Amino acid sequence: MRNRLAHLLRRVDKHWTRWSVAGSGERDGLVSVLFHTLLKDEAELRHDLVHPQQRTTVTHLRRFLEHFLEAGYEFLSPDELLTTSTEGSGRRAVLTFDDGYRNNLRAVPLLRELSVPAILFVTTDQVDRQHAFWWDVVWRERRRRGASAEVIDREIRALKSRPPEAIADHLTVEFGAHSLDAVSDLDRPLTAEEVRELVPDSGFHVGNHTADHAILPLLEPEDAAGRIRRAQRRLTELTGKPPVAIAYPNGDLSPAVVAAARDVGLRLGWTLQPRKERPAAGRSPDRDLSLGRFVLWGDRDIDEQCRLFRADHSLYTLLKNRGRA
Repeated sequence: MRNRLAHLLRRVDKHWTRWSVAGSGERDGLVSVLFHTLLKDEAELRHDLVHPQQRTTVTHLRRFLEHFLEAGYEFLSPDELLTTSTEGSGRRAVLTFDDGYRNNLRAVPLLRELSVPAILFVTTDQVDRQHAFWWDVVWRERRRRGASAEVIDREIRALKSRPPEAIADHLTVEFGAHSLDAVSDLDRPLTAEEVRELVPDSGFHVGNHTADHAILPLLEPEDAAGRIRRAQRRLTELTGKPPVAIAYPNGDLSPAVVAAARDVGLRLGWTLQPRKERPAAGRSPDRDLSLGRFVLWGDRDIDEQCRLFRADHSLYTLLKNRGRA
């Protein structure tokens, strides 16, 4: 019943979105969108080396960017977004990549071609240890053993509640001492040298994604703060500039987490709440550290999703945020 209601709301929302964008005029605001892995094509998923996540390819990224540029949106870097906080409004967008996958470098030619900046939120322990991300290890090893996608996703959801150290111990027991080693450029994190080379000319700006991707509100406040600080310190060493932006792992935050981010000098923070933000001049510092962000899915119509992100009101998103969808 719940799934049928959600499906109905999506159908209603599709028509609502088109009216909101095309019929009533589109208001200014900030749209932030999230990518994780960036595939060359769908065939890469058949190797089962990484969790499918959003199934987004370079072609999907191009269509997404072209849609927003054609709609009059300006993509901003973190520093540019901070400047707009005092300069007013406009149609603004921010492109983000979470985790720090090496495969995200596939975006560089496109970012340069279209003169679009992006933020790559890096998990620093992955960089230093060159370990695969734990959810990719679960996917890879369980698929080798014949598990279905549904069974694997249930296991991943259950493991998310554990600290990263406990997850690593679990994977070592389940799959062996070397199971966390990256096995290809598809599942490999960036190296320290590659992070150093992420200068603005590449299109990428480096952001904080904590030291080890812990779900911060599940930790004691000082522990959570320490994992933010550790990443901030390491990224400053690698790039010569302290990041000004953080993406909270799993999109989860709390007042203590926001305070910890502010205390280390971070001024922008992204959740996974699917919302278009009000014009920059109307936001507060706390709101700048809890910005909404949409997730783009490669197995759904790209333009339809983009119209939904741009809409000033989304019936489905509104009800979802209130727990009704």
